[in-house]
Amino acid sequence: MIPAIIRPLALLAFAISANPVSAADAPAAPTLPTADISVESSRSAPNDQFRAQVYAEATDASPGEVARKVNAIVTQAIQTARAHSAVKVRSAGNSTYPVYGKTGRSIEAWRMRSSLALDSKEAAPLSELLGKLQQTMAVSGLSAAPSPETWKKVEDEAIADALAAFEARARLVAGSLDRK
Repeated sequence: MIPAIIRPLALLAFAISANPVSAADAPAAPTLPTADISVESSRSAPNDQFRAQVYAEATDASPGEVARKVNAIVTQAIQTARAHSAVKVRSAGNSTYPVYGKTGRSIEAWRMRSSLALDSKEAAPLSELLGKLQQTMAVSGLSAAPSPETWKKVEDEAIADALAAFEARARLVAGSLDRK
């Protein structure tokens, strides 16, 4: 007696071996000409998002005094930035850490660093603001890149260009082969 699981497999094997039609017996499909078509498209995207990071840093024996110094600089920078409505300003982090003496066992002073991130869609207002802030702060980074909206728009245009190029190439191939 054949176990219940083996029985369906045996029937399947019998059905395959009993099938008299094979691939060699099937009528050959007419061969049609084929062509591989590939296209590329690229576009440059304008830089319309400008970012900068500025920081103030101070060192003092008193942690309270170092915080007062840095916070005064940052407060003044935020007030200056508010006068430039085309520039968005936000805090980008603060850190305070000890400065150890030569022996490495005693704290000689405290150092504090506070950063601001500046974002703008226009380079001129950001540049003007940076010129003012550099009197009391340092620039730690500056970048220009396409905004996500601009990137998507340019990408969509490049896709449309690629599809149009593909259609043109397909028409050329089809016309050369007297096909639709």
